[in-house]
Amino acid sequence: MFTSAHVDELLDARGVCEYVIEGKSEVPSDNLVLFFRNPVSKEAHAIDLSQDPGTSISTLLGACSPAAFGRGSQGVLDPSYRKALKLDSTDFAINFSPERLGIVNQIEKRLGNSPFEKEKKPRKVYAELYKLNCYSQGGFFKAHKDTPRAANMLGSLVVNLPTVHSGGELVIRSGDGTEHICDWSQSEVSNVCSWAAFYSDMEHEIYPVTMGHRITLTYNIYFQGGETHTTGIPLGDLNKHPFFITLNRLINEDPTFLPYGGAIISFLAHEYPNFKREGCGKLAQKFTHFLKGNDRALFQIAEALNLFPKTKALIPGSSWRVSGFRVLSDTSGVCGFSEFESEETLDDILQSLMDTERGDFREEDDDWKTRVVFLNRGSEAGTEWEEHYATYGNEPSIGLCMCRRF
Repeated sequence: MFTSAHVDELLDARGVCEYVIEGKSEVPSDNLVLFFRNPVSKEAHAIDLSQDPGTSISTLLGACSPAAFGRGSQGVLDPSYRKALKLDSTDFAINFSPERLGIVNQIEKRLGNSPFEKEKKPRKVYAELYKLNCYSQGGFFKAHKDTPRAANMLGSLVVNLPTVHSGGELVIRSGDGTEHICDWSQSEVSNVCSWAAFYSDMEHEIYPVTMGHRITLTYNIYFQGGETHTTGIPLGDLNKHPFFITLNRLINEDPTFLPYGGAIISFLAHEYPNFKREGCGKLAQKFTHFLKGNDRALFQIAEALNLFPKTKALIPGSSWRVSGFRVLSDTSGVCGFSEFESEETLDDILQSLMDTERGDFREEDDDWKTRVVFLNRGSEAGTEWEEHYATYGNEPSIGLCMCRRF
């Protein structure tokens, strides 16, 4: 029978993947000329942000409108929660290119793919310009998560244009509460832009600006279409991962670890949107293509060890106990529950996954406890839904089931 020591070994071996990357890019001056129009008057203007904009900054501010934020299905203007101005991408243009500067390439390597994929064809990502935001003195944005714009959304890229300001730090928090603080204050204009990219489900906030104008470009980062299969990754890369080493040893060398077969269940560390819209079924079939960070690494390792990993959408019932879960029958459950006529209990799904006739996995029995390893619980893995994500149908927890068969 497996023990808590086995679970601790696996938990320690999972490691921590990057959830944010940060950098600075020197930009040609002609790439920092901002062209914009006033959406009301339709008057066109231009500002060279590599130089001191002087009083022309007021023209830009006058063309902006108050920035809202998502609450439920509504866009809300509440200056006690967010005090900022914005321009939609249809109302401005700039020659700044995160692709040309190599920023997208860094995002692709460090957030879009695991280090074990570097010798294989990586998942490709692209950046889509979304908005220009301006936080003037006193401007801020309390803790929030970015609204997922599509099922293939990876994260967000924020580029700080080189205007004089202080304060306005961007604080990004991982699921375990670890903070990464980006302080882009500068006392003089330059042609160097600071930037940060992070997964879209990371909580973040902007501290109050204490002086000047903090002007940023925001991009949505998406995976390009086309499914990639993780099975072909060279074992020589994967077997360097501590989780691979530990799990491989437990399965093949430790007779006390799941001796009669069983399942390993890990709730995914990241949140994924569940879009209820036409055509999303095809994306749902490629759900594993969009796994991020440790979620993708664990799935790859499970495939390499022939553990037949599956992703399942689990809806919490009255509690987080085993009997408190209802499980949708396959991965396409991440694309709208109305498409399903029936649901399964976790007991049902475990029995079918392991292809066994040893009986039901009822919580009151001891049998399931000897054959099901929970690496975490939904509430510990940051998978409890929030109103912000529920708007986009992200109500289920998503579980990764790794099954040992005989």
